[in-house]
Amino acid sequence: MTMRVAFLAAVCAAALGALPAAAAGVDRLYILDCGHISAADESRWTPGLNVGVPIDLSDNCYLVHHA
Repeated sequence: MTMRVAFLAAVCAAALGALPAAAAGVDRLYILDCGHISAADESRWTPGLNVGVPIDLSDNCYLVHHA
C-alpha cells in the first residue's frame, strides 16, 4: 500500500510542477517533504474498508512564491 501512496504523491507533485507558472501568476513552486506519518488503522481514511491494516502516509508542503 505504501508504494501506491508514494506513486500517487509523485504523480500529484509532477502535475503541480507542470502547471504553467506564468499563466497562474506564480514565480516559483517549491514542493517540500514535511515528514511521514504511520497509522495503525487505515479504515480512518477508508470507512468500512481495511480495518486494522497499518498505513504509512507522506506529508507534503507547498510554498508558492509570487510577486
